[in-house]
Amino acid sequence: MARRSEEDEVDLSDLLKRIRGDAKYQTFKRIVETATKRLTIDKDRDEVLALHAARQSRKLFVKKMYNPSSLMDAAANDMQARSRIVEIRVKASYQIEVVEKAMEAIQDHVTTQYSSDLNKYRNETQRKALVRRVQRVANNLITDGKDLLSLCDAFIGDIDKASYHLSNLTELTKQLAQSVGGKVI
Repeated sequence: MARRSEEDEVDLSDLLKRIRGDAKYQTFKRIVETATKRLTIDKDRDEVLALHAARQSRKLFVKKMYNPSSLMDAAANDMQARSRIVEIRVKASYQIEVVEKAMEAIQDHVTTQYSSDLNKYRNETQRKALVRRVQRVANNLITDGKDLLSLCDAFIGDIDKASYHLSNLTELTKQLAQSVGGKVI
């Protein structure tokens, strides 16, 4: 097996500097920065948590559980919270999609435009590591964004389940209101 010459060695800092100076990378960077501004993850996470904490259906106890007014208020409040959480989720999902597409584009660009430089790396794992390093900021944004999406999905699912139970309680309350002496007419 032939030894690699010094010419074959890759100067990582020089390669990263050339990639980061590339016009396509600048476009990628601008897309990620714009998505970061539009994707206010911490603010959105706090709002989702606050909406969940303020849900009236979480506070229905024995007496309120059979009060039609409380049930209607809880259902309306859940509907409002679900709507806002879905809105936050859709906005975040769109921005994450934009960043993922930009990541694919920059990966394709780097692997084709700088293929001779990348081929100097000994194996594919090293080449992928370099591309991930170029995409690091976007990867962090995607990870945080997907965590927000998971949180939204969990709360939307919880609201849907609570809505089902609220409708059952409402039906039960109707039947109890029509009963005479504990017997449903």
